[in-house]
Amino acid sequence: MRHHLCSFLLATAGLPTALVAQYSVGVQGGPLFFQGVWEAKEELSNTSGWTAGLQIVEGRRGEQGFRIGLDAGQRAYTISANSSESGIREEFSSVSTMLWLSFEMRWPLSRKHRIYFELGPVIGMELREDREGVRYFEGTDHFGMAWNTAPSAASETESGFAVRDAHWRFGFSAEWPVADRWLVTTGAHLCPGIGSWALGHGYATIDSSIRAGLLYMIKSKQKYGRGR
Repeated sequence: MRHHLCSFLLATAGLPTALVAQYSVGVQGGPLFFQGVWEAKEELSNTSGWTAGLQIVEGRRGEQGFRIGLDAGQRAYTISANSSESGIREEFSSVSTMLWLSFEMRWPLSRKHRIYFELGPVIGMELREDREGVRYFEGTDHFGMAWNTAPSAASETESGFAVRDAHWRFGFSAEWPVADRWLVTTGAHLCPGIGSWALGHGYATIDSSIRAGLLYMIKSKQKYGRGR
């Protein structure tokens, strides 16, 4: 009797009690769409891409939580622009291999279903870039006549590890139970920001993605907060 009375007094007084946090781990992936804005709209074309990776999710149905993602993928595009370092004209078809790290807060849109609004930063690192195309000089002479040199073909590869993307991602996701502790995930997001993966140009782009995945809810762990 004394034990039950103490528990009741602690709960009603709002003193710290144990809350249960639900963690899930899984995979996700899907197509990546992106387009340039401002000057990049004219200089980037034939854009396409994909992402695939791991996700860690915290939060129960109807509760606020977060998602951490680590994704690999590629951006494919054609660029036609002046060199960022000189007056050389560059026209290349390129593929950038990327690694993205993301952290998104999640807010529930339903208490009965696992539907969320998500918002958070995404940082992208370029691991490798393969490109093929041409370079040439162009300009005008003293009489205003246009001129250009013969195109010089080039096939190039750059590798390393450099931060190339800085975006904010927002969108919606949903999770659907399919078996004990297993969830199918879906999501659609927009991701505006700036990236320097296109031959060093700091282009503003808008990314959009449609992702699907699979989550496994692991054993719950306790965290502490105020009783309610």
